[in-house]
Amino acid sequence: MYDIDTHGAWLGDAADDLTPEQLERFAAEWDEISARYPTRDDDDEANAALSACVQYLLEEATVEAAGIERRRTQRAEMLALAAARQVARMAALDGMPKATAARTAGVDRMTLLKDLGERPARRTARS
Repeated sequence: MYDIDTHGAWLGDAADDLTPEQLERFAAEWDEISARYPTRDDDDEANAALSACVQYLLEEATVEAAGIERRRTQRAEMLALAAARQVARMAALDGMPKATAARTAGVDRMTLLKDLGERPARRTARS
């Protein structure tokens, strides 16, 4: 059930743009989102989901647009990771401690070791 104190405070002016039925749907989605993202550490994800919920209800967001944005950001993440791995590799080769280079660049340490040719190859089931 829609609660103006709880939901209205989050919605702000957007509450004026939603119909009573949309406000009820928002309240139901709020409960689902809160269950999916239950801790303070999840606040960014919860707020993104709530924002998307409102945009969808106001017909400002579509499934297609959400998919396009998701794929765009996945590609951006892939490219950023490639750059971070390269810089961490070069910093390690220049004498920065490998663990520091990996941590500072946001790269898995074992990935950095692999990029440096220092991680042993994985054994296969037949090895």
